[in-house]
Amino acid sequence: MKAKLKVILYFILEFILSLVFLGCLSLFLIKSTIYNPDFVKEQFKESDYYNNLYTSINNEMSNIVVQAGLDDSALENIYTNEMLSETIDEIISSIYSGKTYEVNTQEVKENLINNINNYLEINNIKITDQEALDKFVNNILKIYMDEITISDNIKYVEKIISKTRLLINIGLILCLIMIVILSLFMKKQFKDTILAIPLIVTGLILLFTYILVTSNVIIDNIFIWDVKVSELLQQVMFSILDKVKLYGVFLIILGCIDTVCVHLVNERRK
Repeated sequence: MKAKLKVILYFILEFILSLVFLGCLSLFLIKSTIYNPDFVKEQFKESDYYNNLYTSINNEMSNIVVQAGLDDSALENIYTNEMLSETIDEIISSIYSGKTYEVNTQEVKENLINNINNYLEINNIKITDQEALDKFVNNILKIYMDEITISDNIKYVEKIISKTRLLINIGLILCLIMIVILSLFMKKQFKDTILAIPLIVTGLILLFTYILVTSNVIIDNIFIWDVKVSELLQQVMFSILDKVKLYGVFLIILGCIDTVCVHLVNERRK
């Protein structure tokens, strides 16, 4: 009877250890992806977000320019892809560091005003309504600001990250502590391999999750806000799923290696 209870206890603890492993790996995955500014910046590049943003801003500004009676020469070189990428990278860094960052539009404003003055001079046009011109410039700068920061949505992202980052770190530490305690306890009580089952079970769950999501969710069809944001989100999801699959395969292989090694050690002892 005691032997049966011991076996039942063993598998219950192995199951709990598997859940803790899964929780620990899930938190690590979150921490190393969406809570990692370097990962996020890389996704912006991989999804070609900067070029898409450049085109989107330019198209919106062109509509305003046409309505104002000007041509696209007013928009020539007022901003560049490099300016956009540097600004967004700084915004991302500020979000994760908890620092306040204000988008500097002074250079864009100066370039725009210079282009307008050149256009007016070439076409021998005199300004009769300075207030209207100022309003036009402000509208152009507002488009630039709104497109870069996705309006006020960036503030909500910043709040979520700042409030949950500490919880992610605490959860990860607690999971690691539980893994150590459970492993030492089981090693002392059962003197048998303890890591193989949790590793393999966790790996199988990750692979099952990958297959389930990729089989039932058409990520390429996900649309949020606009095309460039949607493509960015799709890129992030693909990258995370690739990591889920990689971790799953790695854990299964590691669990199998652990099982073989323990078996060989036990055979030698005999």
